[in-house]
Amino acid sequence: MLIIARFFVCVFTMLFCINLTYAQTKSDVLIKQLENTPDKSQYLKILDTLTKELIRHNNPQQVKYLNEYVSLSKALGDYDAAASKSRFIIQQHIFKGDNKKAFTLIDSMLSYKRKFTNPNSEAHLLLKRGGVHYAELDYTSAIKDYKASIPLFLESKDSIYVADAYYFLAGSYSNNGEFVDAVLSFENAYKLYFELKDFDYIFHVGYGLILLYDQNGLEEEAQKKRDELMAISIEKDDCVETGLLHINYATSLLKRDKLSSCYKFMELAREEIEPCPVEDDYYAQGNPLLLENLYCLYHIKLGNLEKAKTYLDKAIFLENKLGHNVYRMKLYFTKAKYYQMIGDFDKALNIALEYKNQISNDNNHNRIEIEKLLGELYRSNNDFKRADKQMQLYTKLKDSIYKASTANSFAYHQARFEAKEKGKKVLELMADNAEASQKHKTLWVLFFSLLGIAITAVFVIWLKSKLVCNRLKTIISHKQTILTEFTSQMLNKNEEQKLLSGGLEQLKKEVEKEEGTVDIKQMESLLSSKILTQDDWKCFKHRFTSMFPDFFIKLKTKNILLTDSETRLLALEHLKLTNDEIAKMLGISTRSVITSRYRLRRKMDIPKGVSVLEYLEL
Repeated sequence: MLIIARFFVCVFTMLFCINLTYAQTKSDVLIKQLENTPDKSQYLKILDTLTKELIRHNNPQQVKYLNEYVSLSKALGDYDAAASKSRFIIQQHIFKGDNKKAFTLIDSMLSYKRKFTNPNSEAHLLLKRGGVHYAELDYTSAIKDYKASIPLFLESKDSIYVADAYYFLAGSYSNNGEFVDAVLSFENAYKLYFELKDFDYIFHVGYGLILLYDQNGLEEEAQKKRDELMAISIEKDDCVETGLLHINYATSLLKRDKLSSCYKFMELAREEIEPCPVEDDYYAQGNPLLLENLYCLYHIKLGNLEKAKTYLDKAIFLENKLGHNVYRMKLYFTKAKYYQMIGDFDKALNIALEYKNQISNDNNHNRIEIEKLLGELYRSNNDFKRADKQMQLYTKLKDSIYKASTANSFAYHQARFEAKEKGKKVLELMADNAEASQKHKTLWVLFFSLLGIAITAVFVIWLKSKLVCNRLKTIISHKQTILTEFTSQMLNKNEEQKLLSGGLEQLKKEVEKEEGTVDIKQMESLLSSKILTQDDWKCFKHRFTSMFPDFFIKLKTKNILLTDSETRLLALEHLKLTNDEIAKMLGISTRSVITSRYRLRRKMDIPKGVSVLEYLEL
């Protein structure tokens, strides 16, 4: 077995060396390319690839080239790229604990925020600055920056960073004693991570909520969240999270001295954890340590020192193996409690004081147990003055926590009640809006239906009127043609009459020469008769009336006594005939027409410049 183990160690070492060599080779090639690239834009692209490679392998040269990238990006006017890379430099300052340099770089980059084209450039810088404030224990400033980053991330639709901002904001609210805001921020983060299916952070946020609920006496809410997370872990067949949830609940039961239930869930946790593959999973590695620590505390409560020692030794072995400071902190209190039980008060006191120093900046919930333990240890060492002082501090903390948890619990239930009532009102409002919307839609449908009917009716009426109008135009055009033809016939008839008169005159002369006794009077009577006979007039008047039905009616309404000749003159004038044409029509001379028109105007006293028809409004 030892030979096999050594073989695998050698193989892994070789693979690591090959990977390191490849990484270095690739980085060296990129650095060489930079030396031979005069074009700044191309130089920046190579720098981008190089910095990504150096960051991926945590190469110590990364800060140098990151600073070069930021400077060149700003020189080329790409401030978003500069802001993006500066985040990695800021992170290096935070890792080194150099918060002052981190603040300086963040503020320097934020001075270019008006030149950013993407809102998430400013948002990431605010998120980093919030992290530095958090590390400095300035939770108020951290809250301000985290809150400011959220709308910017929303604007750029970076949902994952919105969730992160809410998560960090919740931690800041929690440490600042703002319980309700912490819960609401955790819940916002939880919903977003759930939508994004980021199950690792779903559990992180879930544990944060469970802790808050437990610390403030909201056991029912804490259990609901555990059950919800348990359902997710079982569905995903995640033994790490299932085991951790059992440990979490068992720890809560132990604090409330429900030892039988605590033991049941510790056993359930062991069933999940033991067959679970550890690999490189941080939580999978830590779960066995947490469980052994919990078993130790359980047996300390029972007073079973031998079993407590067995489990403590297992926990210490795992702590040394893992080397994580977080898990080392978990064992401080357990060690102090164990040494107190076996009577080694000095050792217990030293460990308790070191633990208190480590958590001096934590909230009251984390400090209360160690303050009580210190009071007990001082009393055991007969240091009653310090013991009394310590117990007073413990009592003060306990009262403070009780008041805070009572107030927080009340505020939480009040907020939930208000949210519930608001939800009811919102539902009612939504129902009202839906009903109003339906009515609105109905009215619109009715309106458009009526409008359609009205348009159709107007169209039909317009179409009918158009048809009638076309029919009337056809009739009028036909009658106009008939009247024109009749007028033309009258004029032709007049011409024929003239020719006839001329022929008769010639005949008369010839007859007088030859016979001398022919009855010329009848011929003269024929020649002197009017061309427009009574029958002609009746026929003309009939056709005229069909063309201008209102003319003679209107003429009668004027109450002017007109002769038949004057009526005919007015009718022919209405046809826009000239004096010559009227003369031909009536079989009289043009002079007679002019005289008749003059007499008619004088009879009706018509002023100059106004026609007879205009005067009569015909």
